[in-house]
Amino acid sequence: MSQSQDQDVVIDVAQSRISDFWKLEDYWAIWTGFAILLVAYFCFAASGPRTAIEKQLAPHLEALKVEEERAPFRTIAWHNANDRKSGVQGRRNEAGRFFTKYMGSPRRWSANIVESFYLSESEAKARSESRAEAFEKAKAATVVALEAAQAAEQAAVYADFADTALNSAATDAINKWRGELRRENMARDAASVRGYNLLTTLPLLCLALGLLFSVGMLFMGKNVPKFLMGFVGVFFFAVMAQCLGNQAQMRQ
Repeated sequence: MSQSQDQDVVIDVAQSRISDFWKLEDYWAIWTGFAILLVAYFCFAASGPRTAIEKQLAPHLEALKVEEERAPFRTIAWHNANDRKSGVQGRRNEAGRFFTKYMGSPRRWSANIVESFYLSESEAKARSESRAEAFEKAKAATVVALEAAQAAEQAAVYADFADTALNSAATDAINKWRGELRRENMARDAASVRGYNLLTTLPLLCLALGLLFSVGMLFMGKNVPKFLMGFVGVFFFAVMAQCLGNQAQMRQ
């Protein structure tokens, strides 16, 4: 290689500096994610003693164990215990309800995009009342299916779970009951419409996230006002994209 060619070669020697921890974007992505996880921990895990959750779960876990040892299939009692276990959730505490409210995303809509962000209490009540009859029918179907499942399971119990045909019949009846119960839950959710106003919470969420990310931009020496303007634009387009996605789901 000639001398002139040697002079054109650029050698990049990587050098790490302690300032990289607060001046490089990659590190700020880590710090921001860590900050969010830390806040989530103190708001949820530290919002109450861990033993309280364990005490709530203990009887349900014990019931699941007992039923698994007692029967060769998942009994009605097993499903009930599993449902109660699934109902023990950290987001149901005060911190969870707070973040659920202020981090709510656009809802589904069909005819009017405003429904993604706002629904009055009067309109919510009207929708609930219009769907109440369907919910009552779903509940009645669940009761009938549960009675059939109880009878089939009891027949398997009388045979001491030794009759394969009875065990299979009980399993089918229980599965049918679970299917009716899922339909009842869907009908209940449809009939339990509540008003909401995301026109106040979404701007607050945008502001909170924007200020959080602005800390990194400030330390990196970037133009914070320009960043915030761009962030608001990105946030707006993300929200509108979700609204369009919700409408597509409603049409399916």
